Amino acid sequence: RHSDTINVDMLYVAVPVVHPSIAFVRVALPVSGIRQQLESTLFATGAALGIALLSALAIGWAFSSRIGQRVRAIAAVATRYRAGDLSPARLDYGEDELGMVARALDNSVQVVGRQLAEQARDRSRMEAILAGMIEGVIVVDPQGRLQLVNDAAKRMLKLDDDLPPGRHYLESIRHPAIAELVGAALSGRTPEALEMSPPRD
Repeated sequence: RHSDTINVDMLYVAVPVVHPSIAFVRVALPVSGIRQQLESTLFATGAALGIALLSALAIGWAFSSRIGQRVRAIAAVATRYRAGDLSPARLDYGEDELGMVARALDNSVQVVGRQLAEQARDRSRMEAILAGMIEGVIVVDPQGRLQLVNDAAKRMLKLDDDLPPGRHYLESIRHPAIAELVGAALSGRTPEALEMSPPRD
């Protein structure tokens, strides 16, 4: 309230006390002094908030930059895998959630790579065995597409040496009896043995 004694707005506080001759103690401060204290406090608080905000922005930028570098490195490894290079990546994925996901995907790719390499070795061994056979061998998938024809079968049936895999057997094997045998096998029937001589042409 306004003090008529000194003609200044004052803030008063009075508290009761236990004393033989004093019942209350009252103190007062000029409101202008309180405003100055509040202004300095608000300034200090604002400065602290500004510094904290700038620090948080700097830390966030550094953290996001680090995350961005890791994401780009992981994307580069994925691009290399997509191109067919499945060699293990020499990359530290980290121990956080991003690193765990990247490590799990990398392990899956390595397992698939080992399986593909094993299949390629098995196919190479099978092709080497079939190439040395004097019997003609034709391999088709359940849809009737040629997967493998060894050299003996190519000579017997007069097929092109560069016969592309994936063609339907009816497009390449022109002999009706052999086509019927393949069709019977694909339909689940057990065809009877057939002895035949290919035409001279």
